[in-house]
Amino acid sequence: MSEPVRYQVRHQTVYAYGSEVAHAHHLLHLAPRATETQSCEDFTLELLPQPGEIGTHVDAFGNQVTLLELDRPHDRLQVTARTLVQVLARERPDPAASRPWEQVAEGLAYAPRPIEAPWLEAARFRTQSPFVPIKSVIAKYAAPCFTAGAPLLSAAAALMQKI
Repeated sequence: MSEPVRYQVRHQTVYAYGSEVAHAHHLLHLAPRATETQSCEDFTLELLPQPGEIGTHVDAFGNQVTLLELDRPHDRLQVTARTLVQVLARERPDPAASRPWEQVAEGLAYAPRPIEAPWLEAARFRTQSPFVPIKSVIAKYAAPCFTAGAPLLSAAAALMQKI
């Protein structure tokens, strides 16, 4: 396997309000999460103005969330995140060797029983998002890529190519 790669990332967002805000609450989702192939070596936030309260927690998907409370009047918020991330190379799976998509869909389908360990991580992502509703037009668009017995990764690659 190849050597790890380090990325130094700087992300800045500036909110300029149309008028002064007396009190504000914000949730920041900027810290990279640790995975088998990624580790965050350093993460800092620079906030202007400084919040009166700041806290962190980990959400249901394993992401760090930073909570800010700005308790004095301000008309601008500047958030700068600086991150040093190390990424390890991954072996690329053979798409043709992946499970048939129907088997994966069945494994992720709701059932009134405990979810088996291999399916647990993916099951958290199976529900509809209020931001991206599932529409039948999307299923119709994707259907030609998901032919009977097609390996999941091959079908997903075909859909990405179609998009």
